[in-house]
Amino acid sequence: GTSIPTARAGVRRELGDGFFTRSAAYEGFRSPSLNELYRSFRSGNSYLEANSDLQPEKLYGAEVGIGQDRGPLTWDLTGFFNQISDAVTLVTIANGPGTFPNGVGFLPAGGVLQQRQNVGDIRGYGMEGDVQYAIDTLIAVHGGFNFMDAHVFGGTQAPQLTGKRPQQTPRWTITGGVIANPFTLVTLQADLHYESNRWSDDLNTLPTGSATTVDFEAD
Repeated sequence: GTSIPTARAGVRRELGDGFFTRSAAYEGFRSPSLNELYRSFRSGNSYLEANSDLQPEKLYGAEVGIGQDRGPLTWDLTGFFNQISDAVTLVTIANGPGTFPNGVGFLPAGGVLQQRQNVGDIRGYGMEGDVQYAIDTLIAVHGGFNFMDAHVFGGTQAPQLTGKRPQQTPRWTITGGVIANPFTLVTLQADLHYESNRWSDDLNTLPTGSATTVDFEAD
């Protein structure tokens, strides 16, 4: 699930001609899901163990941005820093082959026993931006990017994860597309979405390649 902002303070200043600056600080939390607390399951040769002792994650963040929201060309550029304390993630606690207790049973060679745990902090900083240009009243092109450099600080709970990247967290996300309004009350949109490679495990030993998707939408 997504951390829920519970407190936010922000300031926006207009600079004239549609230019602006803004800044914000926020905090929030996310309670563990029922799956994370109670649902253990086998996935292929691996076993993912729930943990009823999980504590809520806590989010702290700040951002500052600049942009322009007037005229045919609008854009926004933001730098940010986020920290998730007591982050919930899957932690490798054993490798097969072997027989393990608590209903896990036998795991063959290559199998992994993982448990959901609170692992200290995940800290990430980065930048994101969006731009849109209205060619005329019927069509506009847009693009955006998100760069996130995030790392785990496992503390005493999971020191082996310190310096690793969080699972399933791409460093780059880039989008681009076209928005058209050929008829009144009709909007067509086509987007290209790219995500860079990432790690599918906590120890950063199993890479997942980059991916590109195409989306179409009609309203």
